[in-house]
Amino acid sequence: ATNSISVYLYNTSMEITENITLSLNDIKNLPVQGNGTTHYYHQGPTFDEDDIWDEYETVNLKDMGAVKGADVKDICETLSASVPSDSEIEIKASDGYSKTFDYADVYSPEAAQGKLVICYEKDGVEVPSWSDGMRLVFFAQTMNGNNQYVFGNWDMHETLDSDEWHLYSGIWPSTHGLAVKYVDRIN
Repeated sequence: ATNSISVYLYNTSMEITENITLSLNDIKNLPVQGNGTTHYYHQGPTFDEDDIWDEYETVNLKDMGAVKGADVKDICETLSASVPSDSEIEIKASDGYSKTFDYADVYSPEAAQGKLVICYEKDGVEVPSWSDGMRLVFFAQTMNGNNQYVFGNWDMHETLDSDEWHLYSGIWPSTHGLAVKYVDRIN
């Protein structure tokens, strides 16, 4: 588990122009996303060659839990300089795993995608006791037929650029692969 996040702003020459480190308390003082009771879901691979995207969001759902956290946008806004609108924003874990998203995905997400939230609490357990935290979770605002808030594989297809998709084994779409855990850095 991680309990702080460092935020780095780079210029076009990839030189650091500003950086700040936020403690867990700093992050908790940002507007809280999640109410501690609503569960959010990501989706794993379907392993079904006839339906790799599962438009109805019913196969291999991953309950991310009743999570609470801070919007990546709000974390980026702690920098004194503005993040340029042509930026890419990388969410990076302490083990080196990372995923990169376009500015619009963070600053003006579509409802099917939802806000990108760095979660510090799951099911009432906070980092560092919650060992997978801090963790990126997409707070999709659309529900599947079972009234679950799901950021499904089809949602990923429709809201993210193809170079941002996570493909398990290079073949199978999986939004669960975007749920970076042990987040400790945003570039």
